[in-house]
Amino acid sequence: MIKKCKICGKEFNAKYNHLCCSEMCSKENERLLVNKAHMKYFNEVSGKLKDIKLRSGCMVCGYNKTSRALSFHHLKDKKIRLSGSRGSKKDIFEEVKKCIILCCNCHMELHEGLIDLDNITGKRV
Repeated sequence: MIKKCKICGKEFNAKYNHLCCSEMCSKENERLLVNKAHMKYFNEVSGKLKDIKLRSGCMVCGYNKTSRALSFHHLKDKKIRLSGSRGSKKDIFEEVKKCIILCCNCHMELHEGLIDLDNITGKRV
C-alpha cells in the first residue's frame, strides 16, 4: 500500500500501519505529539491558575483586572515554582494552597517591608 509520509509528504510503501516514511520522520512525529500533549497540559493548568488569580484578586488592594499583574506569594515552604511549573496537577494545586494572591505593586511592597502580612485580612487561595 502506498502512503504519504505524515511529516515530509514523501510517498512510501507501507507494509504495516506506518504513518512515516523513515525512522527520522517517525522520531519527528513523536516529538511533535509529545510537544502537543505538553502544550495541552500546560494550557489547561495555566488557565486554571489564571482563573484562581482573577477570582481571588489581590489580598491587599483587591486588584483583579488581569491575571498577568497578579502573582502567587508563598507563605511557607515553597517546594515548586508556580510560573512555568512542570509538576503534576496535584503538586501544583497543593502549592497554590500555600499562597496568597498579590498584585505586582503590593507584592513588591511586601518584599520591601512596607506591608505587614499580619494585617492582611483576605482569604487564602
